Order: sequence, then C-alpha cells, then structure tokens
Amino acid sequence: MTQEEIKEKWTITNAALNELDKKYKEERRILEAETLALCHICQHPNGKHWSDNHPKMSSNYFDCPDCGFHKCTG
Repeated sequence: MTQEEIKEKWTITNAALNELDKKYKEERRILEAETLALCHICQHPNGKHWSDNHPKMSSNYFDCPDCGFHKCTG
C-alpha cells in the first residue's frame, strides 16, 4: 500500500467514524432525555436513602431502582 493509498483510506475511514460519532451522539441525547423524563415523573416509591459518615465529611445518598435516579449530597 502506498502512502497515497494510506492517506486516501484514512480520509474515508475517518469520515465514516465522524459520521458514526455524530449519529451516536444524537441517539444518546434522545435516550438521555427519555431517562430524564422518567426520573421527573417517577414518584420514587421504592427509593432508598442512606448516609456514609466519615470523620471529616458525611454524604447522603438517594437511589431509585425503578427509574435510575440517584443523588448524592455532602
């Protein structure tokens, strides 16, 4: 394979990868929006609260197994 062929193949391959990245990002944004909507409408009836107490800092956690919402404050 010559340097020109390598350069041409790289250009084509790189363009295809960029196109896949663009499509992936668009699809991911749609799925993230759907997940966020579920977290907003879920009332978290099965949510679990717990604390992680350390001498210098403590944190409070919340997880909902139904919608995937999670929060950490500390």
